[in-house]
Amino acid sequence: MGLMEKIVRPIVLIADDFGLSPEVDAGILALVQQQRLSGFGCLTQLPRWFEAAKLVPQSPGVHIGLHLNLTQGFAANTWYRPLPLLIAQAYAGLLPRDKIRISLAEQLDRFIQAFDRAPDYVDGHQHVHQLPTVRACLLDLLAERRIQPWLRSTAPLITPKLGLKEWLIAHLGAPTLRAQALRGIWPCWIFGCTRRLRRRW
Repeated sequence: MGLMEKIVRPIVLIADDFGLSPEVDAGILALVQQQRLSGFGCLTQLPRWFEAAKLVPQSPGVHIGLHLNLTQGFAANTWYRPLPLLIAQAYAGLLPRDKIRISLAEQLDRFIQAFDRAPDYVDGHQHVHQLPTVRACLLDLLAERRIQPWLRSTAPLITPKLGLKEWLIAHLGAPTLRAQALRGIWPCWIFGCTRRLRRRW
């Protein structure tokens, strides 16, 4: 490749937290209308979720994802743990697998009920979908439902100099999620901050 040739890579710009509040929803939908987003992720646990979902156009022209939450109590019956405790329990093997599985399934079901289809991609509020136990429950759930959305991985495909927060986000379960998603019995697509990976099978 000559020095003057340009390397063209697609950029995926995603907004999180659709469903959180009317103000957040309005901002995201305005950006969608202006064609400034590639997609947006939905929080489906809030009581106002189905009302918010009705605001999404039938063919918005962007990807709509499921933004899984395990760290905030958005509803009275929401199972959650503050992020530091969730991380500690995940790596100590102390997370209740049954409650995690139920929570993920309920959030997925509410997405499907609202849009009558599976999400285009799945990621996690505060990247919780990458943590031990959580990622296993998520991959099992997707295999059981036989759906293959994109999964977000924060593991960098290049090695930039990272600050402490960025390093933690990049390494708390992301490499393992990527490996398991691509090589599992029910492989899923992976996307990240630099480019997409796909396992052909």
